[in-house]
Amino acid sequence: MIREYNIKPKKHKYEPIYDEVETGGRVVYYKPDFYLNELDIFVEIKPSKPCEIENIKAAGCAKHINELVLLFNLNPPTMELENGWLYDFPDILKVPTINDGYWWGECLKCGHVDIAQYAQITSCGCYNQNYYDNAYEKEDKISHGTERSPRMLIAYSIAKKYKFDGSTMKKADKLPCQGSLFP
Repeated sequence: MIREYNIKPKKHKYEPIYDEVETGGRVVYYKPDFYLNELDIFVEIKPSKPCEIENIKAAGCAKHINELVLLFNLNPPTMELENGWLYDFPDILKVPTINDGYWWGECLKCGHVDIAQYAQITSCGCYNQNYYDNAYEKEDKISHGTERSPRMLIAYSIAKKYKFDGSTMKKADKLPCQGSLFP
């Protein structure tokens, strides 16, 4: 049976800003990959687990610009396989926090696609957090299927085919401050 999706794609902006962020006493320019308007969040996509400087830049983005989700490891997520972190900078703390387990997911009722911790999609209203909490306690597999829906599996397959080797990406000129961090 073919499922029809009556969902409009989320509005997004590709590399919407190029702004200064502080990275441990140094200031560098940072350009997140996407801004998702409806979620009010920036998204950075990496082919593999981020290195230390990428973590520092993402934390700087959370501090100076807005929350950022860094997604990596272009395989469908599992509880054992990390795929994304949320960088947040709560006002009460002086340092950014990193929350793990952020994944793409699809609501199993309406097809709404979102990024949420452990793909527990609540933004469409079909499920609430109590549903996921109860499902987790009962080890109900439906709560873990959102990140492996047919639509998500196709998206991961397409993402894995993209070459992140630099040959297909436009290289930006290094700024003087970046040159000191990235020889």
